[in-house]
Amino acid sequence: MKKLSIITVCYNCEDLVNITLNSLISQTYQDFEYIIIDGNSTDNTLNNIKEYNSKFKNITIISEKDNGIYDAMNKGIKIATGKFIYFLNMGDKFYDNKVLEKVVSNLNEDIIYYGDAVTDKGKLMTHPNKIIPLYFIAKGMICHQCIFAPTKSLKNSLFDIKYKYCADEDWLINAIENRKIGYKHLPIKICYYDTTGVSSVNKEKVYIESMEVEKKYYSKIIIKLFDIKISIAKFIKKIIKYKA
Repeated sequence: MKKLSIITVCYNCEDLVNITLNSLISQTYQDFEYIIIDGNSTDNTLNNIKEYNSKFKNITIISEKDNGIYDAMNKGIKIATGKFIYFLNMGDKFYDNKVLEKVVSNLNEDIIYYGDAVTDKGKLMTHPNKIIPLYFIAKGMICHQCIFAPTKSLKNSLFDIKYKYCADEDWLINAIENRKIGYKHLPIKICYYDTTGVSSVNKEKVYIESMEVEKKYYSKIIIKLFDIKISIAKFIKKIIKYKA
């Protein structure tokens, strides 16, 4: 069994293929299986991907219609054979060529590991060592391009595809709060992630769906207190702006 399965889901993103696949083939650690789930792209995405076939020791490409991003991710999970799964979105790239080498050396327990990320505009996003409810409520989801999850934990609880934007948050909170799966933060910059993705350009919809997810697991009182805090902060901001 390989230690790592890397999954990329994509659809009509021909201009992003080179960014992600070049980043992957440049990694010093290459003992992984690579799974690409394409949503039956109508542009040159699939042709561009196939140009890289010979550069990977173990690659599987599936191209067919799906019911959204998380349905495609579930397809990848179902056929993954590595001990851990990592999702690398098309358009994202690793922080440097030794990321996988550094991460794999830390994957010793059957728990969820996560590192830090940098946006494609250079903003560093660090994640906490301790994940508490207020982190999700205040900050949102830990960047899933930073997460290395035990394959069996994903196979036993696939992403809920009724969520279009936050099925990964639903999965992670459920894993930590209900299924009591352990986790560990790695002080490693994992990737540069593309800020033009579906979640990044639909922030209002993401926020609404994220709140729905959080209400499933956390006290409504906690969420209400945070909403009040946000309202007060906005009010103070308006007053300061008015006085200025």
